[in-house]
Amino acid sequence: MTTSVKEQFTQDWQKAQQVSSQKASRLREILKEASSEAFAELKGGSFEIREVSRGALTNLIFHLKEQDFSGTAAPEAVSDRTDLAAVAQPAERPALTWRQLLVEFATLVRERRADWMQLLRQQFKRYAVQVDSDMVQEYGERYEQLKTQFKKAQARYWSAARQAQGQPQRQTQGAGNDAAAKPVEIEVLDD
Repeated sequence: MTTSVKEQFTQDWQKAQQVSSQKASRLREILKEASSEAFAELKGGSFEIREVSRGALTNLIFHLKEQDFSGTAAPEAVSDRTDLAAVAQPAERPALTWRQLLVEFATLVRERRADWMQLLRQQFKRYAVQVDSDMVQEYGERYEQLKTQFKKAQARYWSAARQAQGQPQRQTQGAGNDAAAKPVEIEVLDD
């Protein structure tokens, strides 16, 4: 009786292996077909994405070339903020190649670097004045003392940086001899 159970187990085991190999084979075919479709779609989609992005970058570069960074909007531009969706719309001009895009972008940066730096400097100064006035309103004299200490530390830092580079040290008011410095109290009266 043990042989019949053993034979029955062997037959069942072989049948299970056969069914599982058939299922594995079908699953392999399904996965192979699905992966080939997915890769074909990915390849086609990446080509489309590449073409659309090249067109959008081309339009953006041409838009930036036309834009005025002196603080006023160019006649074509409606506002300071660039609407990327509007810029990304296909235009009459053909999309540039990636090499041409890089060359155009480098040229644009070279031409506009001074304008962008000036604009950034103006925005930073406006922001700094706003923060300074907010801090004076909120913290008053404590902020003024901290601001004075910060300016002294900043002057020392720049002085040390100039000395490290071998540049002559500029004389700033009150930044001469630290050993002879004496604390001074200043009272500011508002009119």
